[in-house]
Amino acid sequence: MSEAPPSKGAEPDAEAPPVVQPSGGETSAPGAPREDASGASREDASDASRDDKGSPAVVARSRSSRYVAVRPLVRAAAICAVASAVAAFIPEPPPKVAAPASVPSVASGLRAVCGLRAIPEGDVCVPLPAKNMPVGPAEAARTPVTAKDDAQTAFLPRGPERPADYAAYLLPIAVDPVRVLAEGARPDRAAGERMGVDFASARGERVLLAALEGQSDEARVVFVGEDAGVTVATLHTVRDGAATRLFLVIYGHLDRPGPGIVAGMRVHPGEVVAFTGDTGSKGIEQLYLEVRQVREGALPRLMPDETTVPKPRLADDALSIATDPRNVLARK
Repeated sequence: MSEAPPSKGAEPDAEAPPVVQPSGGETSAPGAPREDASGASREDASDASRDDKGSPAVVARSRSSRYVAVRPLVRAAAICAVASAVAAFIPEPPPKVAAPASVPSVASGLRAVCGLRAIPEGDVCVPLPAKNMPVGPAEAARTPVTAKDDAQTAFLPRGPERPADYAAYLLPIAVDPVRVLAEGARPDRAAGERMGVDFASARGERVLLAALEGQSDEARVVFVGEDAGVTVATLHTVRDGAATRLFLVIYGHLDRPGPGIVAGMRVHPGEVVAFTGDTGSKGIEQLYLEVRQVREGALPRLMPDETTVPKPRLADDALSIATDPRNVLARK
């Protein structure tokens, strides 16, 4: 008896390949539950695994794992917070200030390099006024060849804080009123003209040792002879703050020196050093007064024998600088 042919659209049943188990030779059909070696199906094991996930031990382990993962982040955030708090109490460093440009200096004992309108005094330059020529950077930049380049303007003018009226000072002569006949420090003075002041006086008036501000108790007579007529010169030590300066005071047009006045002797304030006259200015009785500041380090050349200033060096601008007497005379 022949088999009926398959109906249209139907496919012959294909034989399912057997499934080989690792532990045995038995097969199972596809879709059938698989069993492990203990006889339990994998589906049951999966169900058991799902049931275990809800147990307290598993939940605790899960939370612990999350805490371990988050703990480094919390620690880092805490460190940042502490660092920010500490930084808030640390003052900010002051802004950096550019170092000032170095100022050229001169070694002690050396002559400063000054312009034509400045006089070197130790390691500084004293500006000098010049006829119709103010002192400025351009002039200060010019360098003289020798100290003699400054001879025409070697004069220290009166400081603005010093009174202009000579009556405000203790003068070597007692005259009233004080009358100035001539001043060497004037714009129209001739080259080489001395820089002193002529005070009107009657013949024979006593000339006392000049009183300078800050001077020591005594001075030395360093010249007696002919210069501006009969002339006497004294050397004074004056304290100017921490510094010590030397000043020459020259008294000229005298009638004669004071009693016993000779070069080398020491005199004190109030002592008579000379008497007024008209020598060197016949018929004009007066006192010529000139004050000169000795340059630093120039004393050995000014007084080679340590006793007397030779006449040619009395007014040598390379050794001393003429100054307005009102800069150093003691005030009343």
